[in-house]
Amino acid sequence: MVLEETINRLAKDEEKVKYKQFLSCSYVEDNKKIKWCPAPDCTRAVEFLGDENYDVSCMCKFSFCWNCTEETHRPVSCETVSKWILKNSAESENVNWIIANSKPCPKCKRPIEKNHGCMHMTCRPPCKFQFCWLCLGDWSEHGSRTTGGNYACNRYEADKKKGIYDEAEAQRERAKNSLVRYTHYFERWASNQKSRQKAQGDLQKFESE
Repeated sequence: MVLEETINRLAKDEEKVKYKQFLSCSYVEDNKKIKWCPAPDCTRAVEFLGDENYDVSCMCKFSFCWNCTEETHRPVSCETVSKWILKNSAESENVNWIIANSKPCPKCKRPIEKNHGCMHMTCRPPCKFQFCWLCLGDWSEHGSRTTGGNYACNRYEADKKKGIYDEAEAQRERAKNSLVRYTHYFERWASNQKSRQKAQGDLQKFESE
């Protein structure tokens, strides 16, 4: 085993610094009661002295959960926080938005959003396929009084009564409800995050004065 005295006597200053960093990393990684602070740009380690309360604070003023190393989140469980973070970073809500607010072009399958106007839709280039927003049929077979004109679709209404669109409409409704629920909680979470960050900034400013 290389002794520290030997390193101090023979190594260059830069190598001594690296050796001390290696010792510190090894000590922290081998000690179950010590973890590195997860705050950005912080190089401190934090020792856990608690028992059931996992909330700890570093000297850099960053508070985190010792169990999962995320920001303190009591009384919410670590599992719930993990699912929330995954939901925010995943594409699930983007998919829900697409399902709730768009329909696929019958030709190229690209999502098309309708926010106003009549039922006559034209897909973006290079597709340029023209179709009915309601029944997704070729517009060349629409636009007349027999199909309901530009603002209605008799074919859609007839098929709807038969239950042909039930599953698609139910899926779109579920996506809308999920999106509304997600937005509700995300806005409150974001507001709390903003308030917490402002409070931390004010505290650091106060302590530096």
